[in-house]
Amino acid sequence: MPVAVNDPLSTSGNTVTSLTLSHTVAAGSDRVLCVLVGWRNSGVTALSAVPTFGGNDTTLEVDSGGNADAHATLYYLINPDVTTADIVATWGTAVNAAIIAYTLTGCDQTTPFSNNASNSGTGTATTVDVTSATGELAIDMIDAGVITSPTPGAGQTLIIEELANTNDCASSEEDGSATATMSWTLNVSRVWRMVAASATPSVVAASQFPEIDRIARRFLHSPLLRM
Repeated sequence: MPVAVNDPLSTSGNTVTSLTLSHTVAAGSDRVLCVLVGWRNSGVTALSAVPTFGGNDTTLEVDSGGNADAHATLYYLINPDVTTADIVATWGTAVNAAIIAYTLTGCDQTTPFSNNASNSGTGTATTVDVTSATGELAIDMIDAGVITSPTPGAGQTLIIEELANTNDCASSEEDGSATATMSWTLNVSRVWRMVAASATPSVVAASQFPEIDRIARRFLHSPLLRM
């Protein structure tokens, strides 16, 4: 089963110390909830606690660092219940912030991400390279202050954008390859920060009947079937 993105949602707020997003986890096997949090405020380098979903702590996958103009993070929760609950992110000082959330299905339940990466810069062209592989799915988040209509790069598909307040974010996906290049074009020059990770597909369990499998494979490749 390939990794798939389901039911993306987002929210944002200005001058907040807490931000809440009511989110419904999509039904499906091998679920991983992704929580991407971005913010901007001079001096705030981290959340005061990891984001929670229904009171359950998420796990940090990658953090871009930064504070004054942009900050991007990716957290996850393995095998969340199929339910509706609040995602809550908190800071010790007021920030302008956004949350993006979606459920991955078909994702490995032991090591949901094989690799991650982050990058930062200033300008209208943004990029980050993440080591990936065929069969995996690269996802990203860009945080870049006030922007409009960010355009994802070639090969990427927009998942969702949150452009309602003064800390604007967006997320996209791309089929995995040896190196997945995640990029965006902004309408104005901004300080930007990006995070990306490569989601690994579920591991298919080994057969309990290897001899039967071997005979079946020989039968399927028999010249008799090609007559």
